Amino acid sequence: RKLVYAWEMGDVNILISSELNAESRIQYRRTIQDRVETIAPFLSLDGDPYIVADGGGLVWVQDAYTTSDQMPYSDPVANGFATGSSGSDHYNYIRNSVKIVVDAYDGGIEFYLWDD
Repeated sequence: RKLVYAWEMGDVNILISSELNAESRIQYRRTIQDRVETIAPFLSLDGDPYIVADGGGLVWVQDAYTTSDQMPYSDPVANGFATGSSGSDHYNYIRNSVKIVVDAYDGGIEFYLWDD
């Protein structure tokens, strides 16, 4: 298994390390944005997640936006701060409607709808 992971990750240290054993786990999507985009590719993510102390643990909070370029009677806006869910940075509707919390220790993810 170590050989396969070393080949896939392109890192010989996986193969030669004595720290890896049968109970070791490899996390494929390590960054917050990679993890969230895999689960919810339809959301536009803010480029600056922030860390929060939560009950003795640490969590990352990622703001997520719903966007559309199909809102009637609205002019499209080019804005570089969040890429639209269509992959475009031109949209005529944006709403900060989702807060995503990623546990800094185990990588667990929770989504919270934020509706004013």
